[in-house]
Amino acid sequence: MKFAKRQKTLKKLHGRPSPKKERKKDNNKANLKHQKKGSQTVSMKYNYSPKGNMAYSNFEIQRVVGFKDIYPEQATQPSIASLLDQIPREKIIRVAQVLINLYKNAKVEDMQKFFSANNQALKEDFNERFLRFKDTATVYNFCSLQTPVELLKQAFSIPYSQRELNEDGFEEKLLKVVLCINDKLTEFTYQAVTNDAVEKVAELIVVNSFSQKDINNFNLNDVFREIFTKSIDIFDYVSTDKYFKPIYDGFLNKVGIKNHKEYINSILGLFIVIKDQGAGTFTYDQQKDLDNLIKTNVLDYISLPVTSNISLEENEDYRVFRDKPLTKLSNGSYEIVNIGFLLERLFSSLYFDFKLIAKELDMNGFEDQYKQAFMEKTLLCKYLEEVNQKGKYTVMNSQACLAIKKKGDDGEPDYYMKSKRTGNIILFENKDILIHGKIKESRDFNKIIAEYKNKLLLKTYNDRGAVKTPKPEGIGQLIEQIKKIQNNRAFWDKDASTESTIYPVLVVSDSKLLPDGMPYLMQKWYVDRCQSEGVNMSNTRPLILLSISTLLLYAKEFEKNGFEYYFEQYYKSIKKAKNQKEIDPFLACANLSVSFSEYMQNVHPKNFADTYESYKNKIFPESTTSNNN
Repeated sequence: MKFAKRQKTLKKLHGRPSPKKERKKDNNKANLKHQKKGSQTVSMKYNYSPKGNMAYSNFEIQRVVGFKDIYPEQATQPSIASLLDQIPREKIIRVAQVLINLYKNAKVEDMQKFFSANNQALKEDFNERFLRFKDTATVYNFCSLQTPVELLKQAFSIPYSQRELNEDGFEEKLLKVVLCINDKLTEFTYQAVTNDAVEKVAELIVVNSFSQKDINNFNLNDVFREIFTKSIDIFDYVSTDKYFKPIYDGFLNKVGIKNHKEYINSILGLFIVIKDQGAGTFTYDQQKDLDNLIKTNVLDYISLPVTSNISLEENEDYRVFRDKPLTKLSNGSYEIVNIGFLLERLFSSLYFDFKLIAKELDMNGFEDQYKQAFMEKTLLCKYLEEVNQKGKYTVMNSQACLAIKKKGDDGEPDYYMKSKRTGNIILFENKDILIHGKIKESRDFNKIIAEYKNKLLLKTYNDRGAVKTPKPEGIGQLIEQIKKIQNNRAFWDKDASTESTIYPVLVVSDSKLLPDGMPYLMQKWYVDRCQSEGVNMSNTRPLILLSISTLLLYAKEFEKNGFEYYFEQYYKSIKKAKNQKEIDPFLACANLSVSFSEYMQNVHPKNFADTYESYKNKIFPESTTSNNN
């Protein structure tokens, strides 16, 4: 494959396609239903609104069909392992790829070709059973994007053995496996304790969205933008930083490559080959790779042998699949089932690679070096400096604050901005957190919320148990900073007016940390704690939640119009959504629950071309890109 062709494909990712079409394709969902343990979710598909200041304009009810729906007379479901036990793993991989390419989020009525001509009786029985329970007001999907990923997870947990496929009953077993997996993926634990209708909806959205949003609501353009830039940023940093250089060298040695460009280009090359399908087979042919961009050492490094056996516990939240997004067959081919996991290999998975190498090298302090020195002091500061090139704001980063810190001073922001024109203050708190896979897979609302509050509001426990003195985190830290300004105790800016309008901004390292519904609940936590801490709310603005990549993507807009302009537009959309609560709590909740990042993507869709142009020459040779500008 020639680089020029590959480069043209990359250029298609720069521009944002028609937002309306993109949102329909993405099936942006918020999952809802009953308020008890073991409920199956209904999905609300929210459609993007291309006009006005609201993120979403309408919705439709969707849900995946499960085993209990089709076979209600069977009190006990067959185990997934028993249904898959006699099916060769290679066949299951092919089935997963077919489900991705043909039946992802497909309506039940559109999956009739799933059945072969020899299984008309099974097809008719399924259709009759489906018609008995279907509700005409609901759209039923045969499977989600997560269904085939879970299918592979179950298959790899069964000891591998070479066997021939027994065609007898194969399609019926496969049908039942899909239905059983759908049931498993849509069960959750939740008990309502609030009487507020919208808050209930938000809580229900969170409990299911959190475990699957990055898979089922995968947006190719958005993920590519976020991963591509951060991948180049982190490699630029670790390849030159004194602490990280030994880790970087160890990584290159492990993978068997000369530099990180070979790593990035190999994954991007494979991504471009497979992206239009979504899943498929790749066999490397050096004669077709005229630019020698794809290194098989890289593909092997991120590959899982088809003979591997992985327990379900070991693969919680698809941890192993995220680390090894390719499966290598005995014939040398590479099988791809989830393209999102492949892209994650450009950035998200590197944290675990580097952490392991640091441990092998007996290097202490990795967490602080990665989360503070890189994510905060380097990436956050770099992106915000891009916004302030014209010097509209007086700024201080945490290092500048520490330089003037005296005994007794504490609680400085990660980044501080004050408008030279209005005196408005913007406080930035950056958080790079991880949520344990066991909590994600539990789909237990109380566990999810407890973990988020512990990491983004108030630290009350750690790995050793309860802490003696709870410590503000994230939102809690922003509130402490607001109090210091209002009480004239902000040591980093003694000239700050106690009457300043203050915008609190919580920046998260990954958009996956903002599942549907969570921004609404976090806004409530913020207001409740402000009130309990005696914050003057008259000049304190609502919480802004955004992913760090939003700062980079919209740097020119923020530089031109200022952060406050877009923040206030966002607040107006929230206010308008509140007025819809009595009319349509579901749609109101959708618009109340969007993060600032999601609001910007929907209401102010942005072309990626400028950002891409500034990054591409760092990994692509000038000579190979000049003809594609």
